[in-house]
Amino acid sequence: PGLERTASGSGAKADRASSSESRPKDLALTKKQFASMRNLQDDTLALEAKAHREKNPVTRKVLPVVVDESRSCFVLTSESSIRRFCKFVAENWWFDQFILLCIFISSVALAIDRPRIGENSPERTFLTNLDLFLNAAFLMECVLKVTAQSF
Repeated sequence: PGLERTASGSGAKADRASSSESRPKDLALTKKQFASMRNLQDDTLALEAKAHREKNPVTRKVLPVVVDESRSCFVLTSESSIRRFCKFVAENWWFDQFILLCIFISSVALAIDRPRIGENSPERTFLTNLDLFLNAAFLMECVLKVTAQSF
């Protein structure tokens, strides 16, 4: 009885082996069929989507952007005394020259600045104060021009 089990067990293994040898061909055929069916489905879906887009085109409403140039920052009208003063200063030749001088001084200060300057040295204090002054001047220019030119 023990020998029969072994024989029948090996026979079952042999049957499985013979069926597994033929199985990859069946699977390969099935995979090819599946791939072709998948491509056919993808093509069909693409055609259906195209037909749907042609029947139902997407329309987008483009809303016009309305900019009220008569007001600066949506607050100050062109007749406002604050805005007229900002426009007077921002368009002044001397103001432009002052800003150009600040740009030049800022460039020189950047060239002078180096990491080895001591924290409490007079040179570091001067450069720090100069940096604060130049930042304030550039901020003033920005505020004046934005107010004057209605951004």
